[in-house]
Amino acid sequence: MIKRFLKIVAPAGAAAVALLLVVGLHASGTALAGTSTPTPGPTATPAPTIDPLAQQTVNTNAVVGGVGVAPVIECKWELPDMQVGVSDSTYPDGRIQYSIASDAHVHDDDMAVSPSTSPACDVPMSGGVAIGDPTQPNNVRHMIQVVPVPQDTPEARHIQLWMAVSDDNGISAIADVFWKVWEPAMPTGKCLDGSTPVPGRELGCLKIQVHGTPVPQANCDPNAAQSLGDNAASRKMFEAAVHTGQVSGAAINDTNYGMLNLCQESEKVIYYNSFDLSKEQPCGEYQIDATAVGLGGPTTTLTNYIDVECVFYLKIDFNKVDWAGISPGYRDVVSGDLVWNNPPDNAPTVRNVGNDGMGLSLLYSPMVGLNFGKEITTFDACFGVDAAHLQCIGNDSGQPWTWIQAGAVTPFDNDPSRVLCADKDGKLDLSIHPPATLPADTYTGTLTVIGRHVPLICNVGNE
Repeated sequence: MIKRFLKIVAPAGAAAVALLLVVGLHASGTALAGTSTPTPGPTATPAPTIDPLAQQTVNTNAVVGGVGVAPVIECKWELPDMQVGVSDSTYPDGRIQYSIASDAHVHDDDMAVSPSTSPACDVPMSGGVAIGDPTQPNNVRHMIQVVPVPQDTPEARHIQLWMAVSDDNGISAIADVFWKVWEPAMPTGKCLDGSTPVPGRELGCLKIQVHGTPVPQANCDPNAAQSLGDNAASRKMFEAAVHTGQVSGAAINDTNYGMLNLCQESEKVIYYNSFDLSKEQPCGEYQIDATAVGLGGPTTTLTNYIDVECVFYLKIDFNKVDWAGISPGYRDVVSGDLVWNNPPDNAPTVRNVGNDGMGLSLLYSPMVGLNFGKEITTFDACFGVDAAHLQCIGNDSGQPWTWIQAGAVTPFDNDPSRVLCADKDGKLDLSIHPPATLPADTYTGTLTVIGRHVPLICNVGNE
């Protein structure tokens, strides 16, 4: 075996790298120790004289990673749709807008809350200079705060999922990426679908699994017509990720280590997908696991948590209470039902279109006569999830201190039979007690129906 050196000569001012070319030759003859017998050939042209300042020689090195090396999830983050029901040209999914219409810098439902590590994803720094790829600790909490859409109308809330992934074997070695979203269990200990939570997990109810779609290399250019923007591009994805405290500006924009540049250089891939959050889902903390799969099956997983806020939304199917003709000294009742009709239904039904428990209170105003100014100030009411579980406040025994007095906010109790969970209806019966000395007249007033939050009845993990 004879070793020959191939020298690349660079023009002045260029940097050349010397490469070792190993050529296998079969030579005849006897070789002396420390010498070789070359095969006869043309006389070599003498190498030109090279100014040593015109070339630089560096060592070369490479490590070949075999099958079985897991990819690296450098960052993961989530963003909610901030304009429900709107579809436009926002990239990459026109169903999801990253800020509210009236304020380009509102990107979730409680901007005062920051992730437990903020920014969650950041580059290591030394002397104000990035010195490595972005990293994110496991189990960061409170990444975003989200409120479901009342009654899921016009649609359920879209939650977008993101992750940035690299691989020591090159991005072609990333075989798959996916997310699993885990939600709280119900008070029964079961999942919303009736299944048993996965044992040994903090949150054991799997809501959904979705796989990632890669952002094309060209769309990682923040100046492209369709792009993810950067940390300062208004109403773009990356600006929202920075403003919610999930990703640092350097993790996005740094020349050497930022996601945008390395995506354009095919050194990492940014993936996305989404899931829908219904008002039927339990509120509380949701766990989101991002997993990347390498060739041969090795995996890596990064976990964080988002907060689905516990809310209730009161709806009623009546816009007046009409006792019509009443007699002085005699109680009269407007009876509710569990049939949801549109106003002006005079059979009161109450509904909760939020995602957590709602209790009920009432506030009557005095009913004042149009002609004589006399008042009706005593009432009563019954409320419950059905006719067999009504709580009644007030009575017919002539003891006015047990009646509901006008001007006083009067709550029903928090028994589960009087707490409305998501999309549940309650029956409301309303009674009036006109004094026996009341003159004939037309009396008018108001009734205010007040919902209030009752946690730990409908969901767990609410507080």
